[in-house]
Amino acid sequence: MNQRTNKIIYIVGFIYFGFNTITTASHKPKDVHIFVFVHGIMNIADHLSLDLVPRIWQDKLECTPYAWTLEHMRQDSFFYQNQPIQGPGLVQANPEKYGGNAIYALGQVIEQANLPKKYENPQFYTFGWNGLLSHSNRYKAARNLLESLIELRHYHASQGTNAHFHLVGYSHGGNVILNIAQAIDDTGQNLAIDEIILLGTPIHPGNTELALHDCFLKVYNLFSTGDWVQTVDGLSGTTSSSKRMFICKKDFKLPEKIVQVKLKVTRLTKSRRCKPPLALLPAVINGRTPYLRDNSPGHIEFWFFGWSPAFYRCNFPFFPIPFVGWIPFLLNIIDKYPINLCNPEDYMIIDIRPEYDVILIRDSQHKFHGLEQFISAQKRQEIIKSIEWAQPAQKMDRASYNARVYNICCTVRKGSRTHHSSQCCIPSFFDNTYTRKRYWRTSSCPKSN
Repeated sequence: MNQRTNKIIYIVGFIYFGFNTITTASHKPKDVHIFVFVHGIMNIADHLSLDLVPRIWQDKLECTPYAWTLEHMRQDSFFYQNQPIQGPGLVQANPEKYGGNAIYALGQVIEQANLPKKYENPQFYTFGWNGLLSHSNRYKAARNLLESLIELRHYHASQGTNAHFHLVGYSHGGNVILNIAQAIDDTGQNLAIDEIILLGTPIHPGNTELALHDCFLKVYNLFSTGDWVQTVDGLSGTTSSSKRMFICKKDFKLPEKIVQVKLKVTRLTKSRRCKPPLALLPAVINGRTPYLRDNSPGHIEFWFFGWSPAFYRCNFPFFPIPFVGWIPFLLNIIDKYPINLCNPEDYMIIDIRPEYDVILIRDSQHKFHGLEQFISAQKRQEIIKSIEWAQPAQKMDRASYNARVYNICCTVRKGSRTHHSSQCCIPSFFDNTYTRKRYWRTSSCPKSN
């Protein structure tokens, strides 16, 4: 009797605990990977003047035509066509809201470019801010981004999903992301961000302490020697110039969670028709041969599509796709090579060879660590074909771009004399002779209404 009773108890217990295990597994929260793309500053080349420089240095850009012009540009969907940018705040990629916008096309590129399994169920967002060359405005944007991410995390929790955040910051958009650490300390809120990817971000001395914050679980700092813009911000920081990398100090070393990567693209020279065997020539691996030339991405090619008005090279091997489209794929390769960066200024080199469809992995001392397969040329062409719909119907050349900006400038100039004259003085740089000539040189520029 006791033996039979024990058997019954064992069977009932097995069924009960087995059912509980299955039920628990079925109710496990689903992981959702949220990519948030944060743009950099808006183009200020047409606004620079002697009047504006001290205002940038003092971080006092309120009530300036520069600030008003950028406010109008941020509200114009015309400027959403050539880069992953939408309206202000945290906005999910939606082709119906902004027809043909670039963020939706970028999402297609990322999903088709052998997206790693760790990023399954991706969702794509942009975070828009005013784009001023101003530290205080970047901090304000960081606080808004923090609040939006916390709200989005609560929403997914209510839906039974677990949100993982991957923030991609281009240029000063990376500094907006880094300032989230300061915003967390100031507000006392809590948020864990799985990854932040800094793409061509100007690194100022105070950025290192922000990157060390516990809220960032992993920090990737990606840069290119072909990007000269990254190192010339001497106005909105505390030093005369910005850097490409985080630098260790005497009292501490960079932790392992910060990975610094030099992105490089190396192509065959036009004069060399024969393709040397990659594995047999050490000089080819090291890139020190007349067969090869450096074709690394510039600042524009990191973020903008090839139909941008200027500075995206037609001979860039990935034309018209911005380099940011390959980043999730490359991060999966970077994680496979835990190169020991014992020197504070060490970094990993990801050297892409488009003609060979391979990636060479080296350290900063050019020591070879491995060879990985890149996305094939055929696959890249299929991806390019799939995003042809996103190319603007009307050619987005420099003339049409200048005309659009000029009309906005005229609107701001006219409005500043009527609506803003009682609140702010009007700087003279809108009357700058060089600025007027710059726009009127383009014959297709329409006159202001």
